[in-house]
Amino acid sequence: MGAFQGHDVLALVFNFLLAILGVANVFCAYVATLKINKIVKVFLWLGYALMTPNCAYLMLEIRHVLLHDNIADKPNILSWWIFGGLSAFGFITSIFVVVLTAYLIGRTYQARTVYVLVLSALQATGAALGLLNVASSSIILNPYSIPIALLRIAQSAHRLEFVIVLTIFIAAVSLTAVWFERKLGVLAKMRVLDKIRP
Repeated sequence: MGAFQGHDVLALVFNFLLAILGVANVFCAYVATLKINKIVKVFLWLGYALMTPNCAYLMLEIRHVLLHDNIADKPNILSWWIFGGLSAFGFITSIFVVVLTAYLIGRTYQARTVYVLVLSALQATGAALGLLNVASSSIILNPYSIPIALLRIAQSAHRLEFVIVLTIFIAAVSLTAVWFERKLGVLAKMRVLDKIRP
């Protein structure tokens, strides 16, 4: 499919589709709350943990127009639209995944707060793994790539700082959304959760 501003177009499309698949994997979290076999639950949560961070990784596409990395080093309006649009979509889906999952598995405001923090850390760590070229597909083919990459992150102050900052950012926005929902009670009034919760 060629390249756009030095970035493989097929890779951009693939990253976009992975983010959509990440949102779809919230369904795994929902099914995992049902009364099903524990082994199945483990695989569902593994699928969730494997796919949903693709949203946060997509959010980082904006780096290509902000940094000098041999991709979109001379950005034009279309570059900002493409990479900025993908990043915006990644941001929105990341927050959506964290908040919706927290509401699905957390029954109280306090529980949702804890889940938001944990899920935000998962998103940020997954994004950092993506920057190390550890993709969801490669993890399936080579599960040992995870501990190796996590060790690289732990040994690098720069990468650790990145994970912490991104975790705080995603958590702050998500907790704000949870707080507003608690005050406005939109989902409660619509009885949305009553309809989808087991």
